[in-house]
Amino acid sequence: MYFLPNRHWKSITAYGILYGMGMAQQVSELGPPVHAELLSVSEVSAIFRVSKMTIYRMVHAGELEHVRVGKTYRIFADSVRGRLTF
Repeated sequence: MYFLPNRHWKSITAYGILYGMGMAQQVSELGPPVHAELLSVSEVSAIFRVSKMTIYRMVHAGELEHVRVGKTYRIFADSVRGRLTF
């Protein structure tokens, strides 16, 4: 789980997350940045047609890959797509 300094990011780089925290040298060793689409808990609950509390439970159980943005959670769209395919 990563902590992001900006609450309003919809698209981030998987390795570039830590650039704003002064860890650019360590992060650059991981390879080229990869863009990832992020979804809010409300958006994911609408996709799965379940309550937001169910999504929070899935996040806390580690069933959905996510990042923490301030006090909110953003869930990787690839993680959601992975759960939708059987």
